Amino acid sequence: MDTISASIDATEEVEVSEAGRTALYRLYDTDDLLLYVGISDDPLGRMRGHATDKSWWPEVARKTVVWYPYRA
Repeated sequence: MDTISASIDATEEVEVSEAGRTALYRLYDTDDLLLYVGISDDPLGRMRGHATDKSWWPEVARKTVVWYPYRA
């Protein structure tokens, strides 16, 4: 299985999925403690949602995204 992995800054935008691909994303605080793990074909949209309704969102300092060719 081919995957694409990236570590991104908390202020960077995440690309939108090509048809059928799924992203596994992880959100970390400044101490590199894992705050959240999510799966989405639109991680940017999901993170925007988290930003509006999750109390832990202000703690996010680092994000990682791994793209998979399909959701299993």
